[in-house]
Amino acid sequence: MSSLEHIKYYFYKVYGLTLRSNQSLMNVLEISPSVDVWDVSIHLSRTLEESSMPISRSAWQISPKHPGVPIATHEKGIYLLLQYILNEFAYAEFVINPSGDQIWIAVGKEANLRGVLSLLFGVVLGCVLRIRSITCLHASVVIIKNMAIALLGAEGAGKSTTTAALLQCGGQLFAEDVAALVEQKQQFLVQPGYQAIRLNEDAATQLYGSSECLQLITSNPDIWPTKKELCLLKNEKLVPESPVPLAAIYILEERCANRTTVEIQATPPITGLFNLVRNTYASWMLEEEDKRIEFELLGRLAAKVPLKKVYRPDNLSMLPQISQAIIEDAKATIFLLENEPTKFS
Repeated sequence: MSSLEHIKYYFYKVYGLTLRSNQSLMNVLEISPSVDVWDVSIHLSRTLEESSMPISRSAWQISPKHPGVPIATHEKGIYLLLQYILNEFAYAEFVINPSGDQIWIAVGKEANLRGVLSLLFGVVLGCVLRIRSITCLHASVVIIKNMAIALLGAEGAGKSTTTAALLQCGGQLFAEDVAALVEQKQQFLVQPGYQAIRLNEDAATQLYGSSECLQLITSNPDIWPTKKELCLLKNEKLVPESPVPLAAIYILEERCANRTTVEIQATPPITGLFNLVRNTYASWMLEEEDKRIEFELLGRLAAKVPLKKVYRPDNLSMLPQISQAIIEDAKATIFLLENEPTKFS
């Protein structure tokens, strides 16, 4: 222990987890360094060898449950290896231990650290949360009137773009990409998450007049095609640091080129349930019994939280109308919920 005393550690709170890192991170809430208990320890270095990861490269094999994820079987359980490689100098490798309380990160010398951290706070911690039996939706979360709404949708549906538009209508970013759920008494809550939005340049230009406000994530089009990142952690609005009640879930339907108006329709719980199942994070990691338990949880979520489908034009210039329609619907939904004591008491 004494040999580690000289190492400076940084502590952060995200998704309800306390992180300890040997390197400074960004776009998440930093907390007091006096913390003596943490949930996940992060070891970031330029090579896996330097990070003292206890698994040799010869031990990795492709997971039978997910063809793209190498695993290593150890006496303590199964380690996961998530790889993102552009070339021999620009890459990121993440190793997660069986209990989900340690992450080793190897970063190539030419890799963009902002892109590496976007992966860490997205898919990597999404897997960690899954290991720790925390159900997450693949969604963006915005705070409106002190309550949360989540935006779901297929890949390319425009979750991040719509989220950014909602922020211009008075919403506050609460989590991007990962919505970690908490079931508590008669309600569901969402944990605070990553405080940055990934946008393509066309959307940024439409929303902000220019993409100069964004930071490059990666030059690899196979990871995020032409996307950059907008950091909102230091927004002048104070974002809640504790879980917030989930007031509604909006499902972004495929955009329609022939549509000229925005329509929001309530969705029956049974229909919404299958949308929730399709939009859970890292579901490939679940065993059959875990799938059954999660299906029941999502059923309770669909029964308790209003689900709405959003039908929109395929036109970036309509973003103000789209976001305003969602904001107005959310405020009306929150008003009704606040006047139903059994719902949020």
